[in-house]
Amino acid sequence: MSWCTIGPWRGSVNRRTARIDSFVHNVTTQTEKRDMETVYPMVPAGPKPLWLFVPAMLLMLAGVALLLATTHGSQLSRFIVTDQALRLRGDLYGRTIALQELQLDRARIANLAMESTLQPASRRLGTGAPNYAAGGV
Repeated sequence: MSWCTIGPWRGSVNRRTARIDSFVHNVTTQTEKRDMETVYPMVPAGPKPLWLFVPAMLLMLAGVALLLATTHGSQLSRFIVTDQALRLRGDLYGRTIALQELQLDRARIANLAMESTLQPASRRLGTGAPNYAAGGV
């Protein structure tokens, strides 16, 4: 047995565990005496939590930048027809199709809502928003 004189464990203390009754007694006496106050210092936090905070913030900033680029690109999306190619421009996705790759003899106006065979089956990459869709299908 040894004696402890610091903090709430005043009195006889076992080397392995503090006596709970001594702790409870001191807590009740401290609450009874409101003018008595014991201050215990806390160990300051190290820089390790920043290793989680910094990547999380960078990921969030990248997401915001992607959303801003999508919003900006959706306002400026266009297609450009030249003598050599058809250029499609949008947010992050753009494509240039050479004139030789286009099947102009089979070109026609199509309503994708009526012709389900022409609708894209799935989107692998791209941006989808109300009244705006860009990217690969």
